[in-house]
Amino acid sequence: MKKLQQLYRRAARHVDLDFDATEVIKEGWMWKQGEVKKTWKKRLPLCPTSRWCVLTPKQLTYYKSNDYSHALGSVPIVDCLMVEVGSDKTVSSLPSQDVKVSWSFLVQGAQRTFYFVAASELDKHEWMQEIGHLIICLTVDEADAYKLG
Repeated sequence: MKKLQQLYRRAARHVDLDFDATEVIKEGWMWKQGEVKKTWKKRLPLCPTSRWCVLTPKQLTYYKSNDYSHALGSVPIVDCLMVEVGSDKTVSSLPSQDVKVSWSFLVQGAQRTFYFVAASELDKHEWMQEIGHLIICLTVDEADAYKLG
């Protein structure tokens, strides 16, 4: 079982690094909750554990730094079911006293749920709007393909 989990984690970290800068829809620093330990990984600049989040039409990828040199994982948009506002029920703890639950959101994937906290309320709305738009576009494309097929 442990070997299978390791293989899954490696597969989940496979990311498409061949994207053009014009494909970037949104990017910025965020906190992301860890998959196993459920601790918050600080996604802010100048921090030893900082991560840079980049949204493209294919995926939301999180990197160790903003030079795209070390991808830590990704959330394929095709596997996303929905994006939802975080709440006291979905966010059990916060990464810092300066952070508000209202800045949190979650992305429900086919295999797991990803929890993020943006840098502000406005930033959260922008991330959610862009991710939600991509999910809807993919759903409409799949429905059209089904009708044509």
